[in-house]
Amino acid sequence: MKLHAIAGMPRSGSTLLCNVLNQNPDFHASSTSCVAQTVRQISGLWSRSPEIKTELVADKEGTEERMVRSVRALVTAWYEGKAKVCFDKGRFWNLNAAILHQLFPEAHIFVCVRDLRAIFASIEKQHAKNPMLDDAGNEIELTTYNRADRLFSPQGMLGAQIMGIEDLLRRRFGFVHPIQYETFVANPQLIIDRIYADIGEEPFKHNFEHVENTASEKHGGDALYLNKFPHEGEGPVERREEDWREHVSPDIAQLVMAKFRGYNQAFGYQ
Repeated sequence: MKLHAIAGMPRSGSTLLCNVLNQNPDFHASSTSCVAQTVRQISGLWSRSPEIKTELVADKEGTEERMVRSVRALVTAWYEGKAKVCFDKGRFWNLNAAILHQLFPEAHIFVCVRDLRAIFASIEKQHAKNPMLDDAGNEIELTTYNRADRLFSPQGMLGAQIMGIEDLLRRRFGFVHPIQYETFVANPQLIIDRIYADIGEEPFKHNFEHVENTASEKHGGDALYLNKFPHEGEGPVERREEDWREHVSPDIAQLVMAKFRGYNQAFGYQ
Protein backbone atom coordinates (compact mmCIF):
# COMPACT_ATOMS: atom_id res chain seq x y z
CA MET A 1 0.00 0.00 0.00
CA LYS A 2 1.25 3.45 -0.95
CA LEU A 3 0.15 6.35 1.24
CA HIS A 4 -0.30 10.02 0.38
CA ALA A 5 -2.13 12.83 2.15
CA ILE A 6 -4.65 15.51 1.25
CA ALA A 7 -4.58 18.57 3.49
CA GLY A 8 -5.19 22.29 3.21
CA MET A 9 -7.94 24.78 3.88
CA PRO A 10 -11.62 24.09 4.63
CA ARG A 11 -14.10 24.90 1.82
CA SER A 12 -11.33 24.49 -0.75
CA GLY A 13 -12.33 21.43 -2.76
CA SER A 14 -10.69 18.61 -0.80
CA THR A 15 -13.87 16.50 -0.73
CA LEU A 16 -14.41 17.07 -4.45
CA LEU A 17 -10.80 16.07 -5.11
CA CYS A 18 -11.22 12.87 -3.07
CA ASN A 19 -14.42 12.02 -4.94
CA VAL A 20 -12.62 12.42 -8.26
CA LEU A 21 -9.65 10.31 -7.15
CA ASN A 22 -11.99 7.57 -5.94
CA GLN A 23 -13.10 6.98 -9.51
CA ASN A 24 -9.85 5.08 -9.97
CA PRO A 25 -10.38 1.55 -8.58
CA ASP A 26 -6.71 1.45 -7.53
CA PHE A 27 -7.22 4.51 -5.30
CA HIS A 28 -8.90 5.09 -1.96
CA ALA A 29 -9.28 8.72 -0.84
CA SER A 30 -10.78 8.99 2.63
CA SER A 31 -13.21 11.38 4.17
CA THR A 32 -11.66 13.43 6.99
CA SER A 33 -9.69 10.88 9.00
CA CYS A 34 -8.23 10.63 12.49
CA VAL A 35 -4.84 9.39 11.33
CA ALA A 36 -2.87 12.66 11.51
CA GLN A 37 -4.22 13.53 14.98
CA THR A 38 -3.53 10.00 16.21
CA VAL A 39 0.05 10.06 14.95
CA ARG A 40 0.64 13.46 16.55
CA GLN A 41 -0.80 12.34 19.89
CA ILE A 42 1.44 9.28 19.93
CA SER A 43 4.43 11.48 19.08
CA GLY A 44 3.58 13.88 21.91
CA LEU A 45 2.99 11.07 24.40
CA TRP A 46 6.31 9.40 23.61
CA SER A 47 8.18 12.72 23.64
CA ARG A 48 6.98 13.36 27.22
CA SER A 49 7.42 9.80 28.45
CA PRO A 50 10.19 9.19 31.04
CA GLU A 51 10.34 5.57 29.88
CA ILE A 52 10.98 6.58 26.27
CA LYS A 53 13.65 9.04 27.41
CA THR A 54 15.35 6.21 29.27
CA GLU A 55 15.17 4.03 26.16
CA LEU A 56 16.73 6.83 24.09
CA VAL A 57 19.65 7.09 26.53
CA ALA A 58 20.24 3.34 26.36
CA ASP A 59 19.75 2.96 22.58
CA LYS A 60 18.86 6.13 20.71
CA GLU A 61 19.04 4.78 17.17
CA GLY A 62 17.24 1.53 17.94
CA THR A 63 14.50 3.25 19.93
CA GLU A 64 13.86 5.79 17.18
CA GLU A 65 13.66 2.99 14.61
CA ARG A 66 11.14 1.08 16.75
CA MET A 67 9.03 4.22 17.20
CA VAL A 68 8.85 4.87 13.46
CA ARG A 69 8.24 1.20 12.67
CA SER A 70 5.42 0.97 15.22
CA VAL A 71 3.54 4.04 14.04
CA ARG A 72 4.03 3.12 10.39
CA ALA A 73 2.51 -0.28 11.13
CA LEU A 74 -0.48 1.40 12.80
CA VAL A 75 -1.18 3.64 9.80
CA THR A 76 -0.65 0.80 7.34
CA ALA A 77 -3.06 -1.41 9.28
CA TRP A 78 -5.67 1.37 9.23
CA TYR A 79 -5.75 1.26 5.42
CA GLU A 80 -5.10 -2.45 4.96
CA GLY A 81 -7.22 -3.88 2.16
CA LYS A 82 -8.53 -0.51 0.98
CA ALA A 83 -6.59 -0.01 -2.24
CA LYS A 84 -3.19 -0.01 -3.88
CA VAL A 85 -2.85 3.74 -3.30
CA CYS A 86 -4.49 5.50 -0.34
CA PHE A 87 -4.94 9.21 0.23
CA ASP A 88 -5.48 10.17 3.86
CA LYS A 89 -7.49 13.37 4.10
CA GLY A 90 -6.65 15.39 7.19
CA ARG A 91 -5.89 19.07 7.66
CA PHE A 92 -3.54 18.30 10.55
CA TRP A 93 -0.99 17.16 7.96
CA ASN A 94 -0.42 20.88 7.29
CA LEU A 95 1.34 20.97 10.66
CA ASN A 96 2.76 17.45 10.68
CA ALA A 97 4.29 17.05 7.23
CA ALA A 98 7.75 16.26 8.61
CA ILE A 99 6.36 13.36 10.65
CA LEU A 100 4.53 11.94 7.62
CA HIS A 101 7.74 12.14 5.60
CA GLN A 102 9.65 10.30 8.32
CA LEU A 103 7.03 7.54 8.45
CA PHE A 104 6.49 7.29 4.69
CA PRO A 105 9.41 8.86 2.78
CA GLU A 106 7.66 8.29 -0.57
CA ALA A 107 4.44 10.04 0.50
CA HIS A 108 3.24 13.26 -1.10
CA ILE A 109 0.95 15.86 0.46
CA PHE A 110 -1.56 17.72 -1.71
CA VAL A 111 -2.59 20.96 -0.05
CA CYS A 112 -5.88 22.49 -1.16
CA VAL A 113 -5.87 26.28 -1.04
CA ARG A 114 -8.32 29.00 -2.02
CA ASP A 115 -8.79 32.75 -1.80
CA LEU A 116 -9.30 33.35 1.93
CA ARG A 117 -12.07 35.86 1.24
CA ALA A 118 -13.96 33.24 -0.75
CA ILE A 119 -13.48 30.69 2.05
CA PHE A 120 -14.92 33.05 4.63
CA ALA A 121 -17.71 34.01 2.24
CA SER A 122 -18.60 30.33 1.86
CA ILE A 123 -18.80 30.00 5.65
CA GLU A 124 -20.91 33.14 6.00
CA LYS A 125 -23.21 31.96 3.23
CA GLN A 126 -23.86 28.71 5.07
CA HIS A 127 -24.45 30.52 8.37
CA ALA A 128 -27.01 32.77 6.70
CA LYS A 129 -29.10 29.81 5.54
CA ASN A 130 -30.18 29.03 9.10
CA PRO A 131 -29.17 31.69 11.66
CA MET A 132 -31.24 29.92 14.31
CA LEU A 133 -28.49 27.28 14.56
CA ASP A 134 -25.42 28.99 15.98
CA ASP A 135 -23.26 27.80 18.87
CA ALA A 136 -21.95 31.28 19.68
CA GLY A 137 -21.40 31.84 23.39
CA ASN A 138 -22.98 35.28 23.44
CA GLU A 139 -24.55 37.91 21.18
CA ILE A 140 -21.23 39.55 20.35
CA GLU A 141 -19.99 36.26 18.92
CA LEU A 142 -22.90 36.35 16.49
CA THR A 143 -21.38 39.30 14.64
CA THR A 144 -19.58 38.70 11.36
CA TYR A 145 -16.49 40.54 12.57
CA ASN A 146 -16.22 38.44 15.73
CA ARG A 147 -16.75 35.22 13.78
CA ALA A 148 -13.94 36.24 11.42
CA ASP A 149 -11.72 37.10 14.38
CA ARG A 150 -12.28 33.66 15.92
CA LEU A 151 -11.94 31.70 12.69
CA PHE A 152 -8.74 33.45 11.60
CA SER A 153 -7.09 33.37 15.05
CA PRO A 154 -4.08 31.04 15.52
CA GLN A 155 -6.39 28.57 17.28
CA GLY A 156 -9.24 29.04 14.82
CA MET A 157 -10.48 26.65 12.16
CA LEU A 158 -8.93 28.82 9.42
CA GLY A 159 -6.02 30.54 11.15
CA ALA A 160 -4.35 27.33 12.34
CA GLN A 161 -4.46 25.84 8.85
CA ILE A 162 -3.09 29.00 7.24
CA MET A 163 -0.17 28.99 9.68
CA GLY A 164 0.49 25.37 8.81
CA ILE A 165 0.46 26.10 5.07
CA GLU A 166 2.73 29.12 5.50
CA ASP A 167 5.11 26.89 7.46
CA LEU A 168 5.11 24.38 4.60
CA LEU A 169 6.01 27.20 2.22
CA ARG A 170 8.93 28.23 4.44
CA ARG A 171 10.23 24.67 4.68
CA ARG A 172 10.09 24.16 0.88
CA PHE A 173 9.34 20.47 1.10
CA GLY A 174 9.63 18.85 -2.31
CA PHE A 175 6.86 16.39 -1.49
CA VAL A 176 4.27 19.11 -0.78
CA HIS A 177 2.10 20.26 -3.70
CA PRO A 178 -0.45 23.10 -3.45
CA ILE A 179 -3.70 22.69 -5.38
CA GLN A 180 -5.55 25.94 -5.98
CA TYR A 181 -9.30 25.52 -5.90
CA GLU A 182 -9.79 28.10 -8.64
CA THR A 183 -7.54 26.15 -11.03
CA PHE A 184 -9.03 22.79 -10.08
CA VAL A 185 -12.63 23.73 -10.86
CA ALA A 186 -11.60 25.53 -14.06
CA ASN A 187 -9.29 22.80 -15.37
CA PRO A 188 -9.60 19.56 -13.36
CA GLN A 189 -7.67 17.52 -15.93
CA LEU A 190 -4.60 19.71 -15.42
CA ILE A 191 -4.65 19.14 -11.67
CA ILE A 192 -5.27 15.40 -11.93
CA ASP A 193 -2.46 15.03 -14.45
CA ARG A 194 -0.10 16.78 -12.03
CA ILE A 195 -1.12 14.50 -9.16
CA TYR A 196 -0.51 11.35 -11.20
CA ALA A 197 2.88 12.69 -12.29
CA ASP A 198 3.84 13.58 -8.72
CA ILE A 199 2.99 10.15 -7.30
CA GLY A 200 4.25 8.19 -10.32
CA GLU A 201 1.04 6.31 -11.13
CA GLU A 202 -0.34 5.35 -14.54
CA PRO A 203 -2.95 7.80 -15.89
CA PHE A 204 -6.63 6.97 -15.49
CA LYS A 205 -9.53 8.48 -17.43
CA HIS A 206 -11.63 10.38 -14.90
CA ASN A 207 -15.18 11.58 -15.47
CA PHE A 208 -15.38 15.25 -14.49
CA GLU A 209 -18.96 15.58 -15.72
CA HIS A 210 -20.45 13.15 -13.21
CA VAL A 211 -18.63 12.93 -9.89
CA GLU A 212 -20.24 10.70 -7.28
CA ASN A 213 -20.13 11.44 -3.58
CA THR A 214 -17.78 8.79 -2.16
CA ALA A 215 -15.86 10.77 0.48
CA SER A 216 -18.76 12.56 2.14
CA GLU A 217 -18.71 13.99 5.67
CA LYS A 218 -22.51 13.73 5.81
CA HIS A 219 -22.64 11.31 8.72
CA GLY A 220 -19.44 12.41 10.42
CA GLY A 221 -17.62 15.72 10.42
CA ASP A 222 -20.60 17.80 9.25
CA ALA A 223 -22.56 16.93 12.37
CA LEU A 224 -19.89 18.61 14.49
CA TYR A 225 -20.71 21.91 12.79
CA LEU A 226 -24.51 21.71 13.07
CA ASN A 227 -24.67 20.23 9.55
CA LYS A 228 -24.12 23.71 8.15
CA PHE A 229 -21.16 22.94 5.95
CA PRO A 230 -21.91 20.17 3.44
CA HIS A 231 -18.93 18.20 2.14
CA GLU A 232 -20.48 16.43 -0.79
CA GLY A 233 -18.63 17.55 -3.93
CA GLU A 234 -20.76 15.73 -6.48
CA GLY A 235 -22.00 16.44 -9.98
CA PRO A 236 -19.85 18.15 -12.61
CA VAL A 237 -16.53 19.77 -11.75
CA GLU A 238 -17.18 23.32 -12.84
CA ARG A 239 -16.42 26.90 -11.92
CA ARG A 240 -19.35 28.64 -10.30
CA GLU A 241 -19.65 32.37 -10.66
CA GLU A 242 -19.66 33.61 -7.06
CA ASP A 243 -18.47 36.88 -5.62
CA TRP A 244 -17.10 36.92 -2.07
CA ARG A 245 -18.15 40.58 -1.80
CA GLU A 246 -21.75 39.45 -1.33
CA HIS A 247 -20.87 38.01 2.09
CA VAL A 248 -17.63 39.70 3.20
CA SER A 249 -17.37 43.39 4.02
CA PRO A 250 -14.41 45.42 2.67
CA ASP A 251 -12.87 46.00 6.09
CA ILE A 252 -12.77 42.27 6.95
CA ALA A 253 -11.42 41.45 3.49
CA GLN A 254 -8.66 44.02 3.92
CA LEU A 255 -7.69 42.67 7.34
CA VAL A 256 -7.53 39.10 6.06
CA MET A 257 -5.35 40.06 3.11
CA ALA A 258 -2.96 42.04 5.31
CA LYS A 259 -2.74 39.48 8.12
CA PHE A 260 -1.84 36.57 5.87
CA ARG A 261 0.38 38.31 3.37
CA GLY A 262 2.67 35.31 2.89
CA TYR A 263 -0.19 32.97 1.97
CA ASN A 264 -1.79 35.50 -0.37
CA GLN A 265 1.44 36.38 -2.13
CA ALA A 266 2.44 32.73 -2.55
CA PHE A 267 -0.78 31.86 -4.35
CA GLY A 268 -1.36 35.14 -6.18
CA TYR A 269 -4.42 36.36 -4.27
CA GLN A 270 -4.73 40.16 -4.38
